Amino acid sequence: MLVSDGRPVVTEGEDAEGFSKASAQFDSDITAGRYPRAALALAPGRIIALAADGRSWRDAGLTLRELADLLVALGAESAINLDGGGSASLVCGGELRNRPRAEHDVELAGGRPVASALVFEPRQRSSSPPLHQRFTDR
Repeated sequence: MLVSDGRPVVTEGEDAEGFSKASAQFDSDITAGRYPRAALALAPGRIIALAADGRSWRDAGLTLRELADLLVALGAESAINLDGGGSASLVCGGELRNRPRAEHDVELAGGRPVASALVFEPRQRSSSPPLHQRFTDR
């Protein structure tokens, strides 16, 4: 969790979620330092999908706290951290909108192949009430 009730819940140097316990499986400890990041947040009336580039002189990446602060500045009430690094990709309208990198200044042209993705489709208008109302109004 990055943001809860509109406030960052991560603190530099602390790892309440336990991310660093798995750092031996990866090339780095994602809790320490700036890296490419991806996050998903809920704001009033909208979803925020964010990918931040890193690993270059031009794009430094973000710490987890900087990511949380940015999401709050964008209006997030709650937010989670997603897979980052070279997998941090944002595609909109069929186009890759960021520059994923494998390592410092080594751009992954077209992005890294990934096994999973979040896909957002426009909602079709319905005459029935929203799903959360269908269960809470009973």
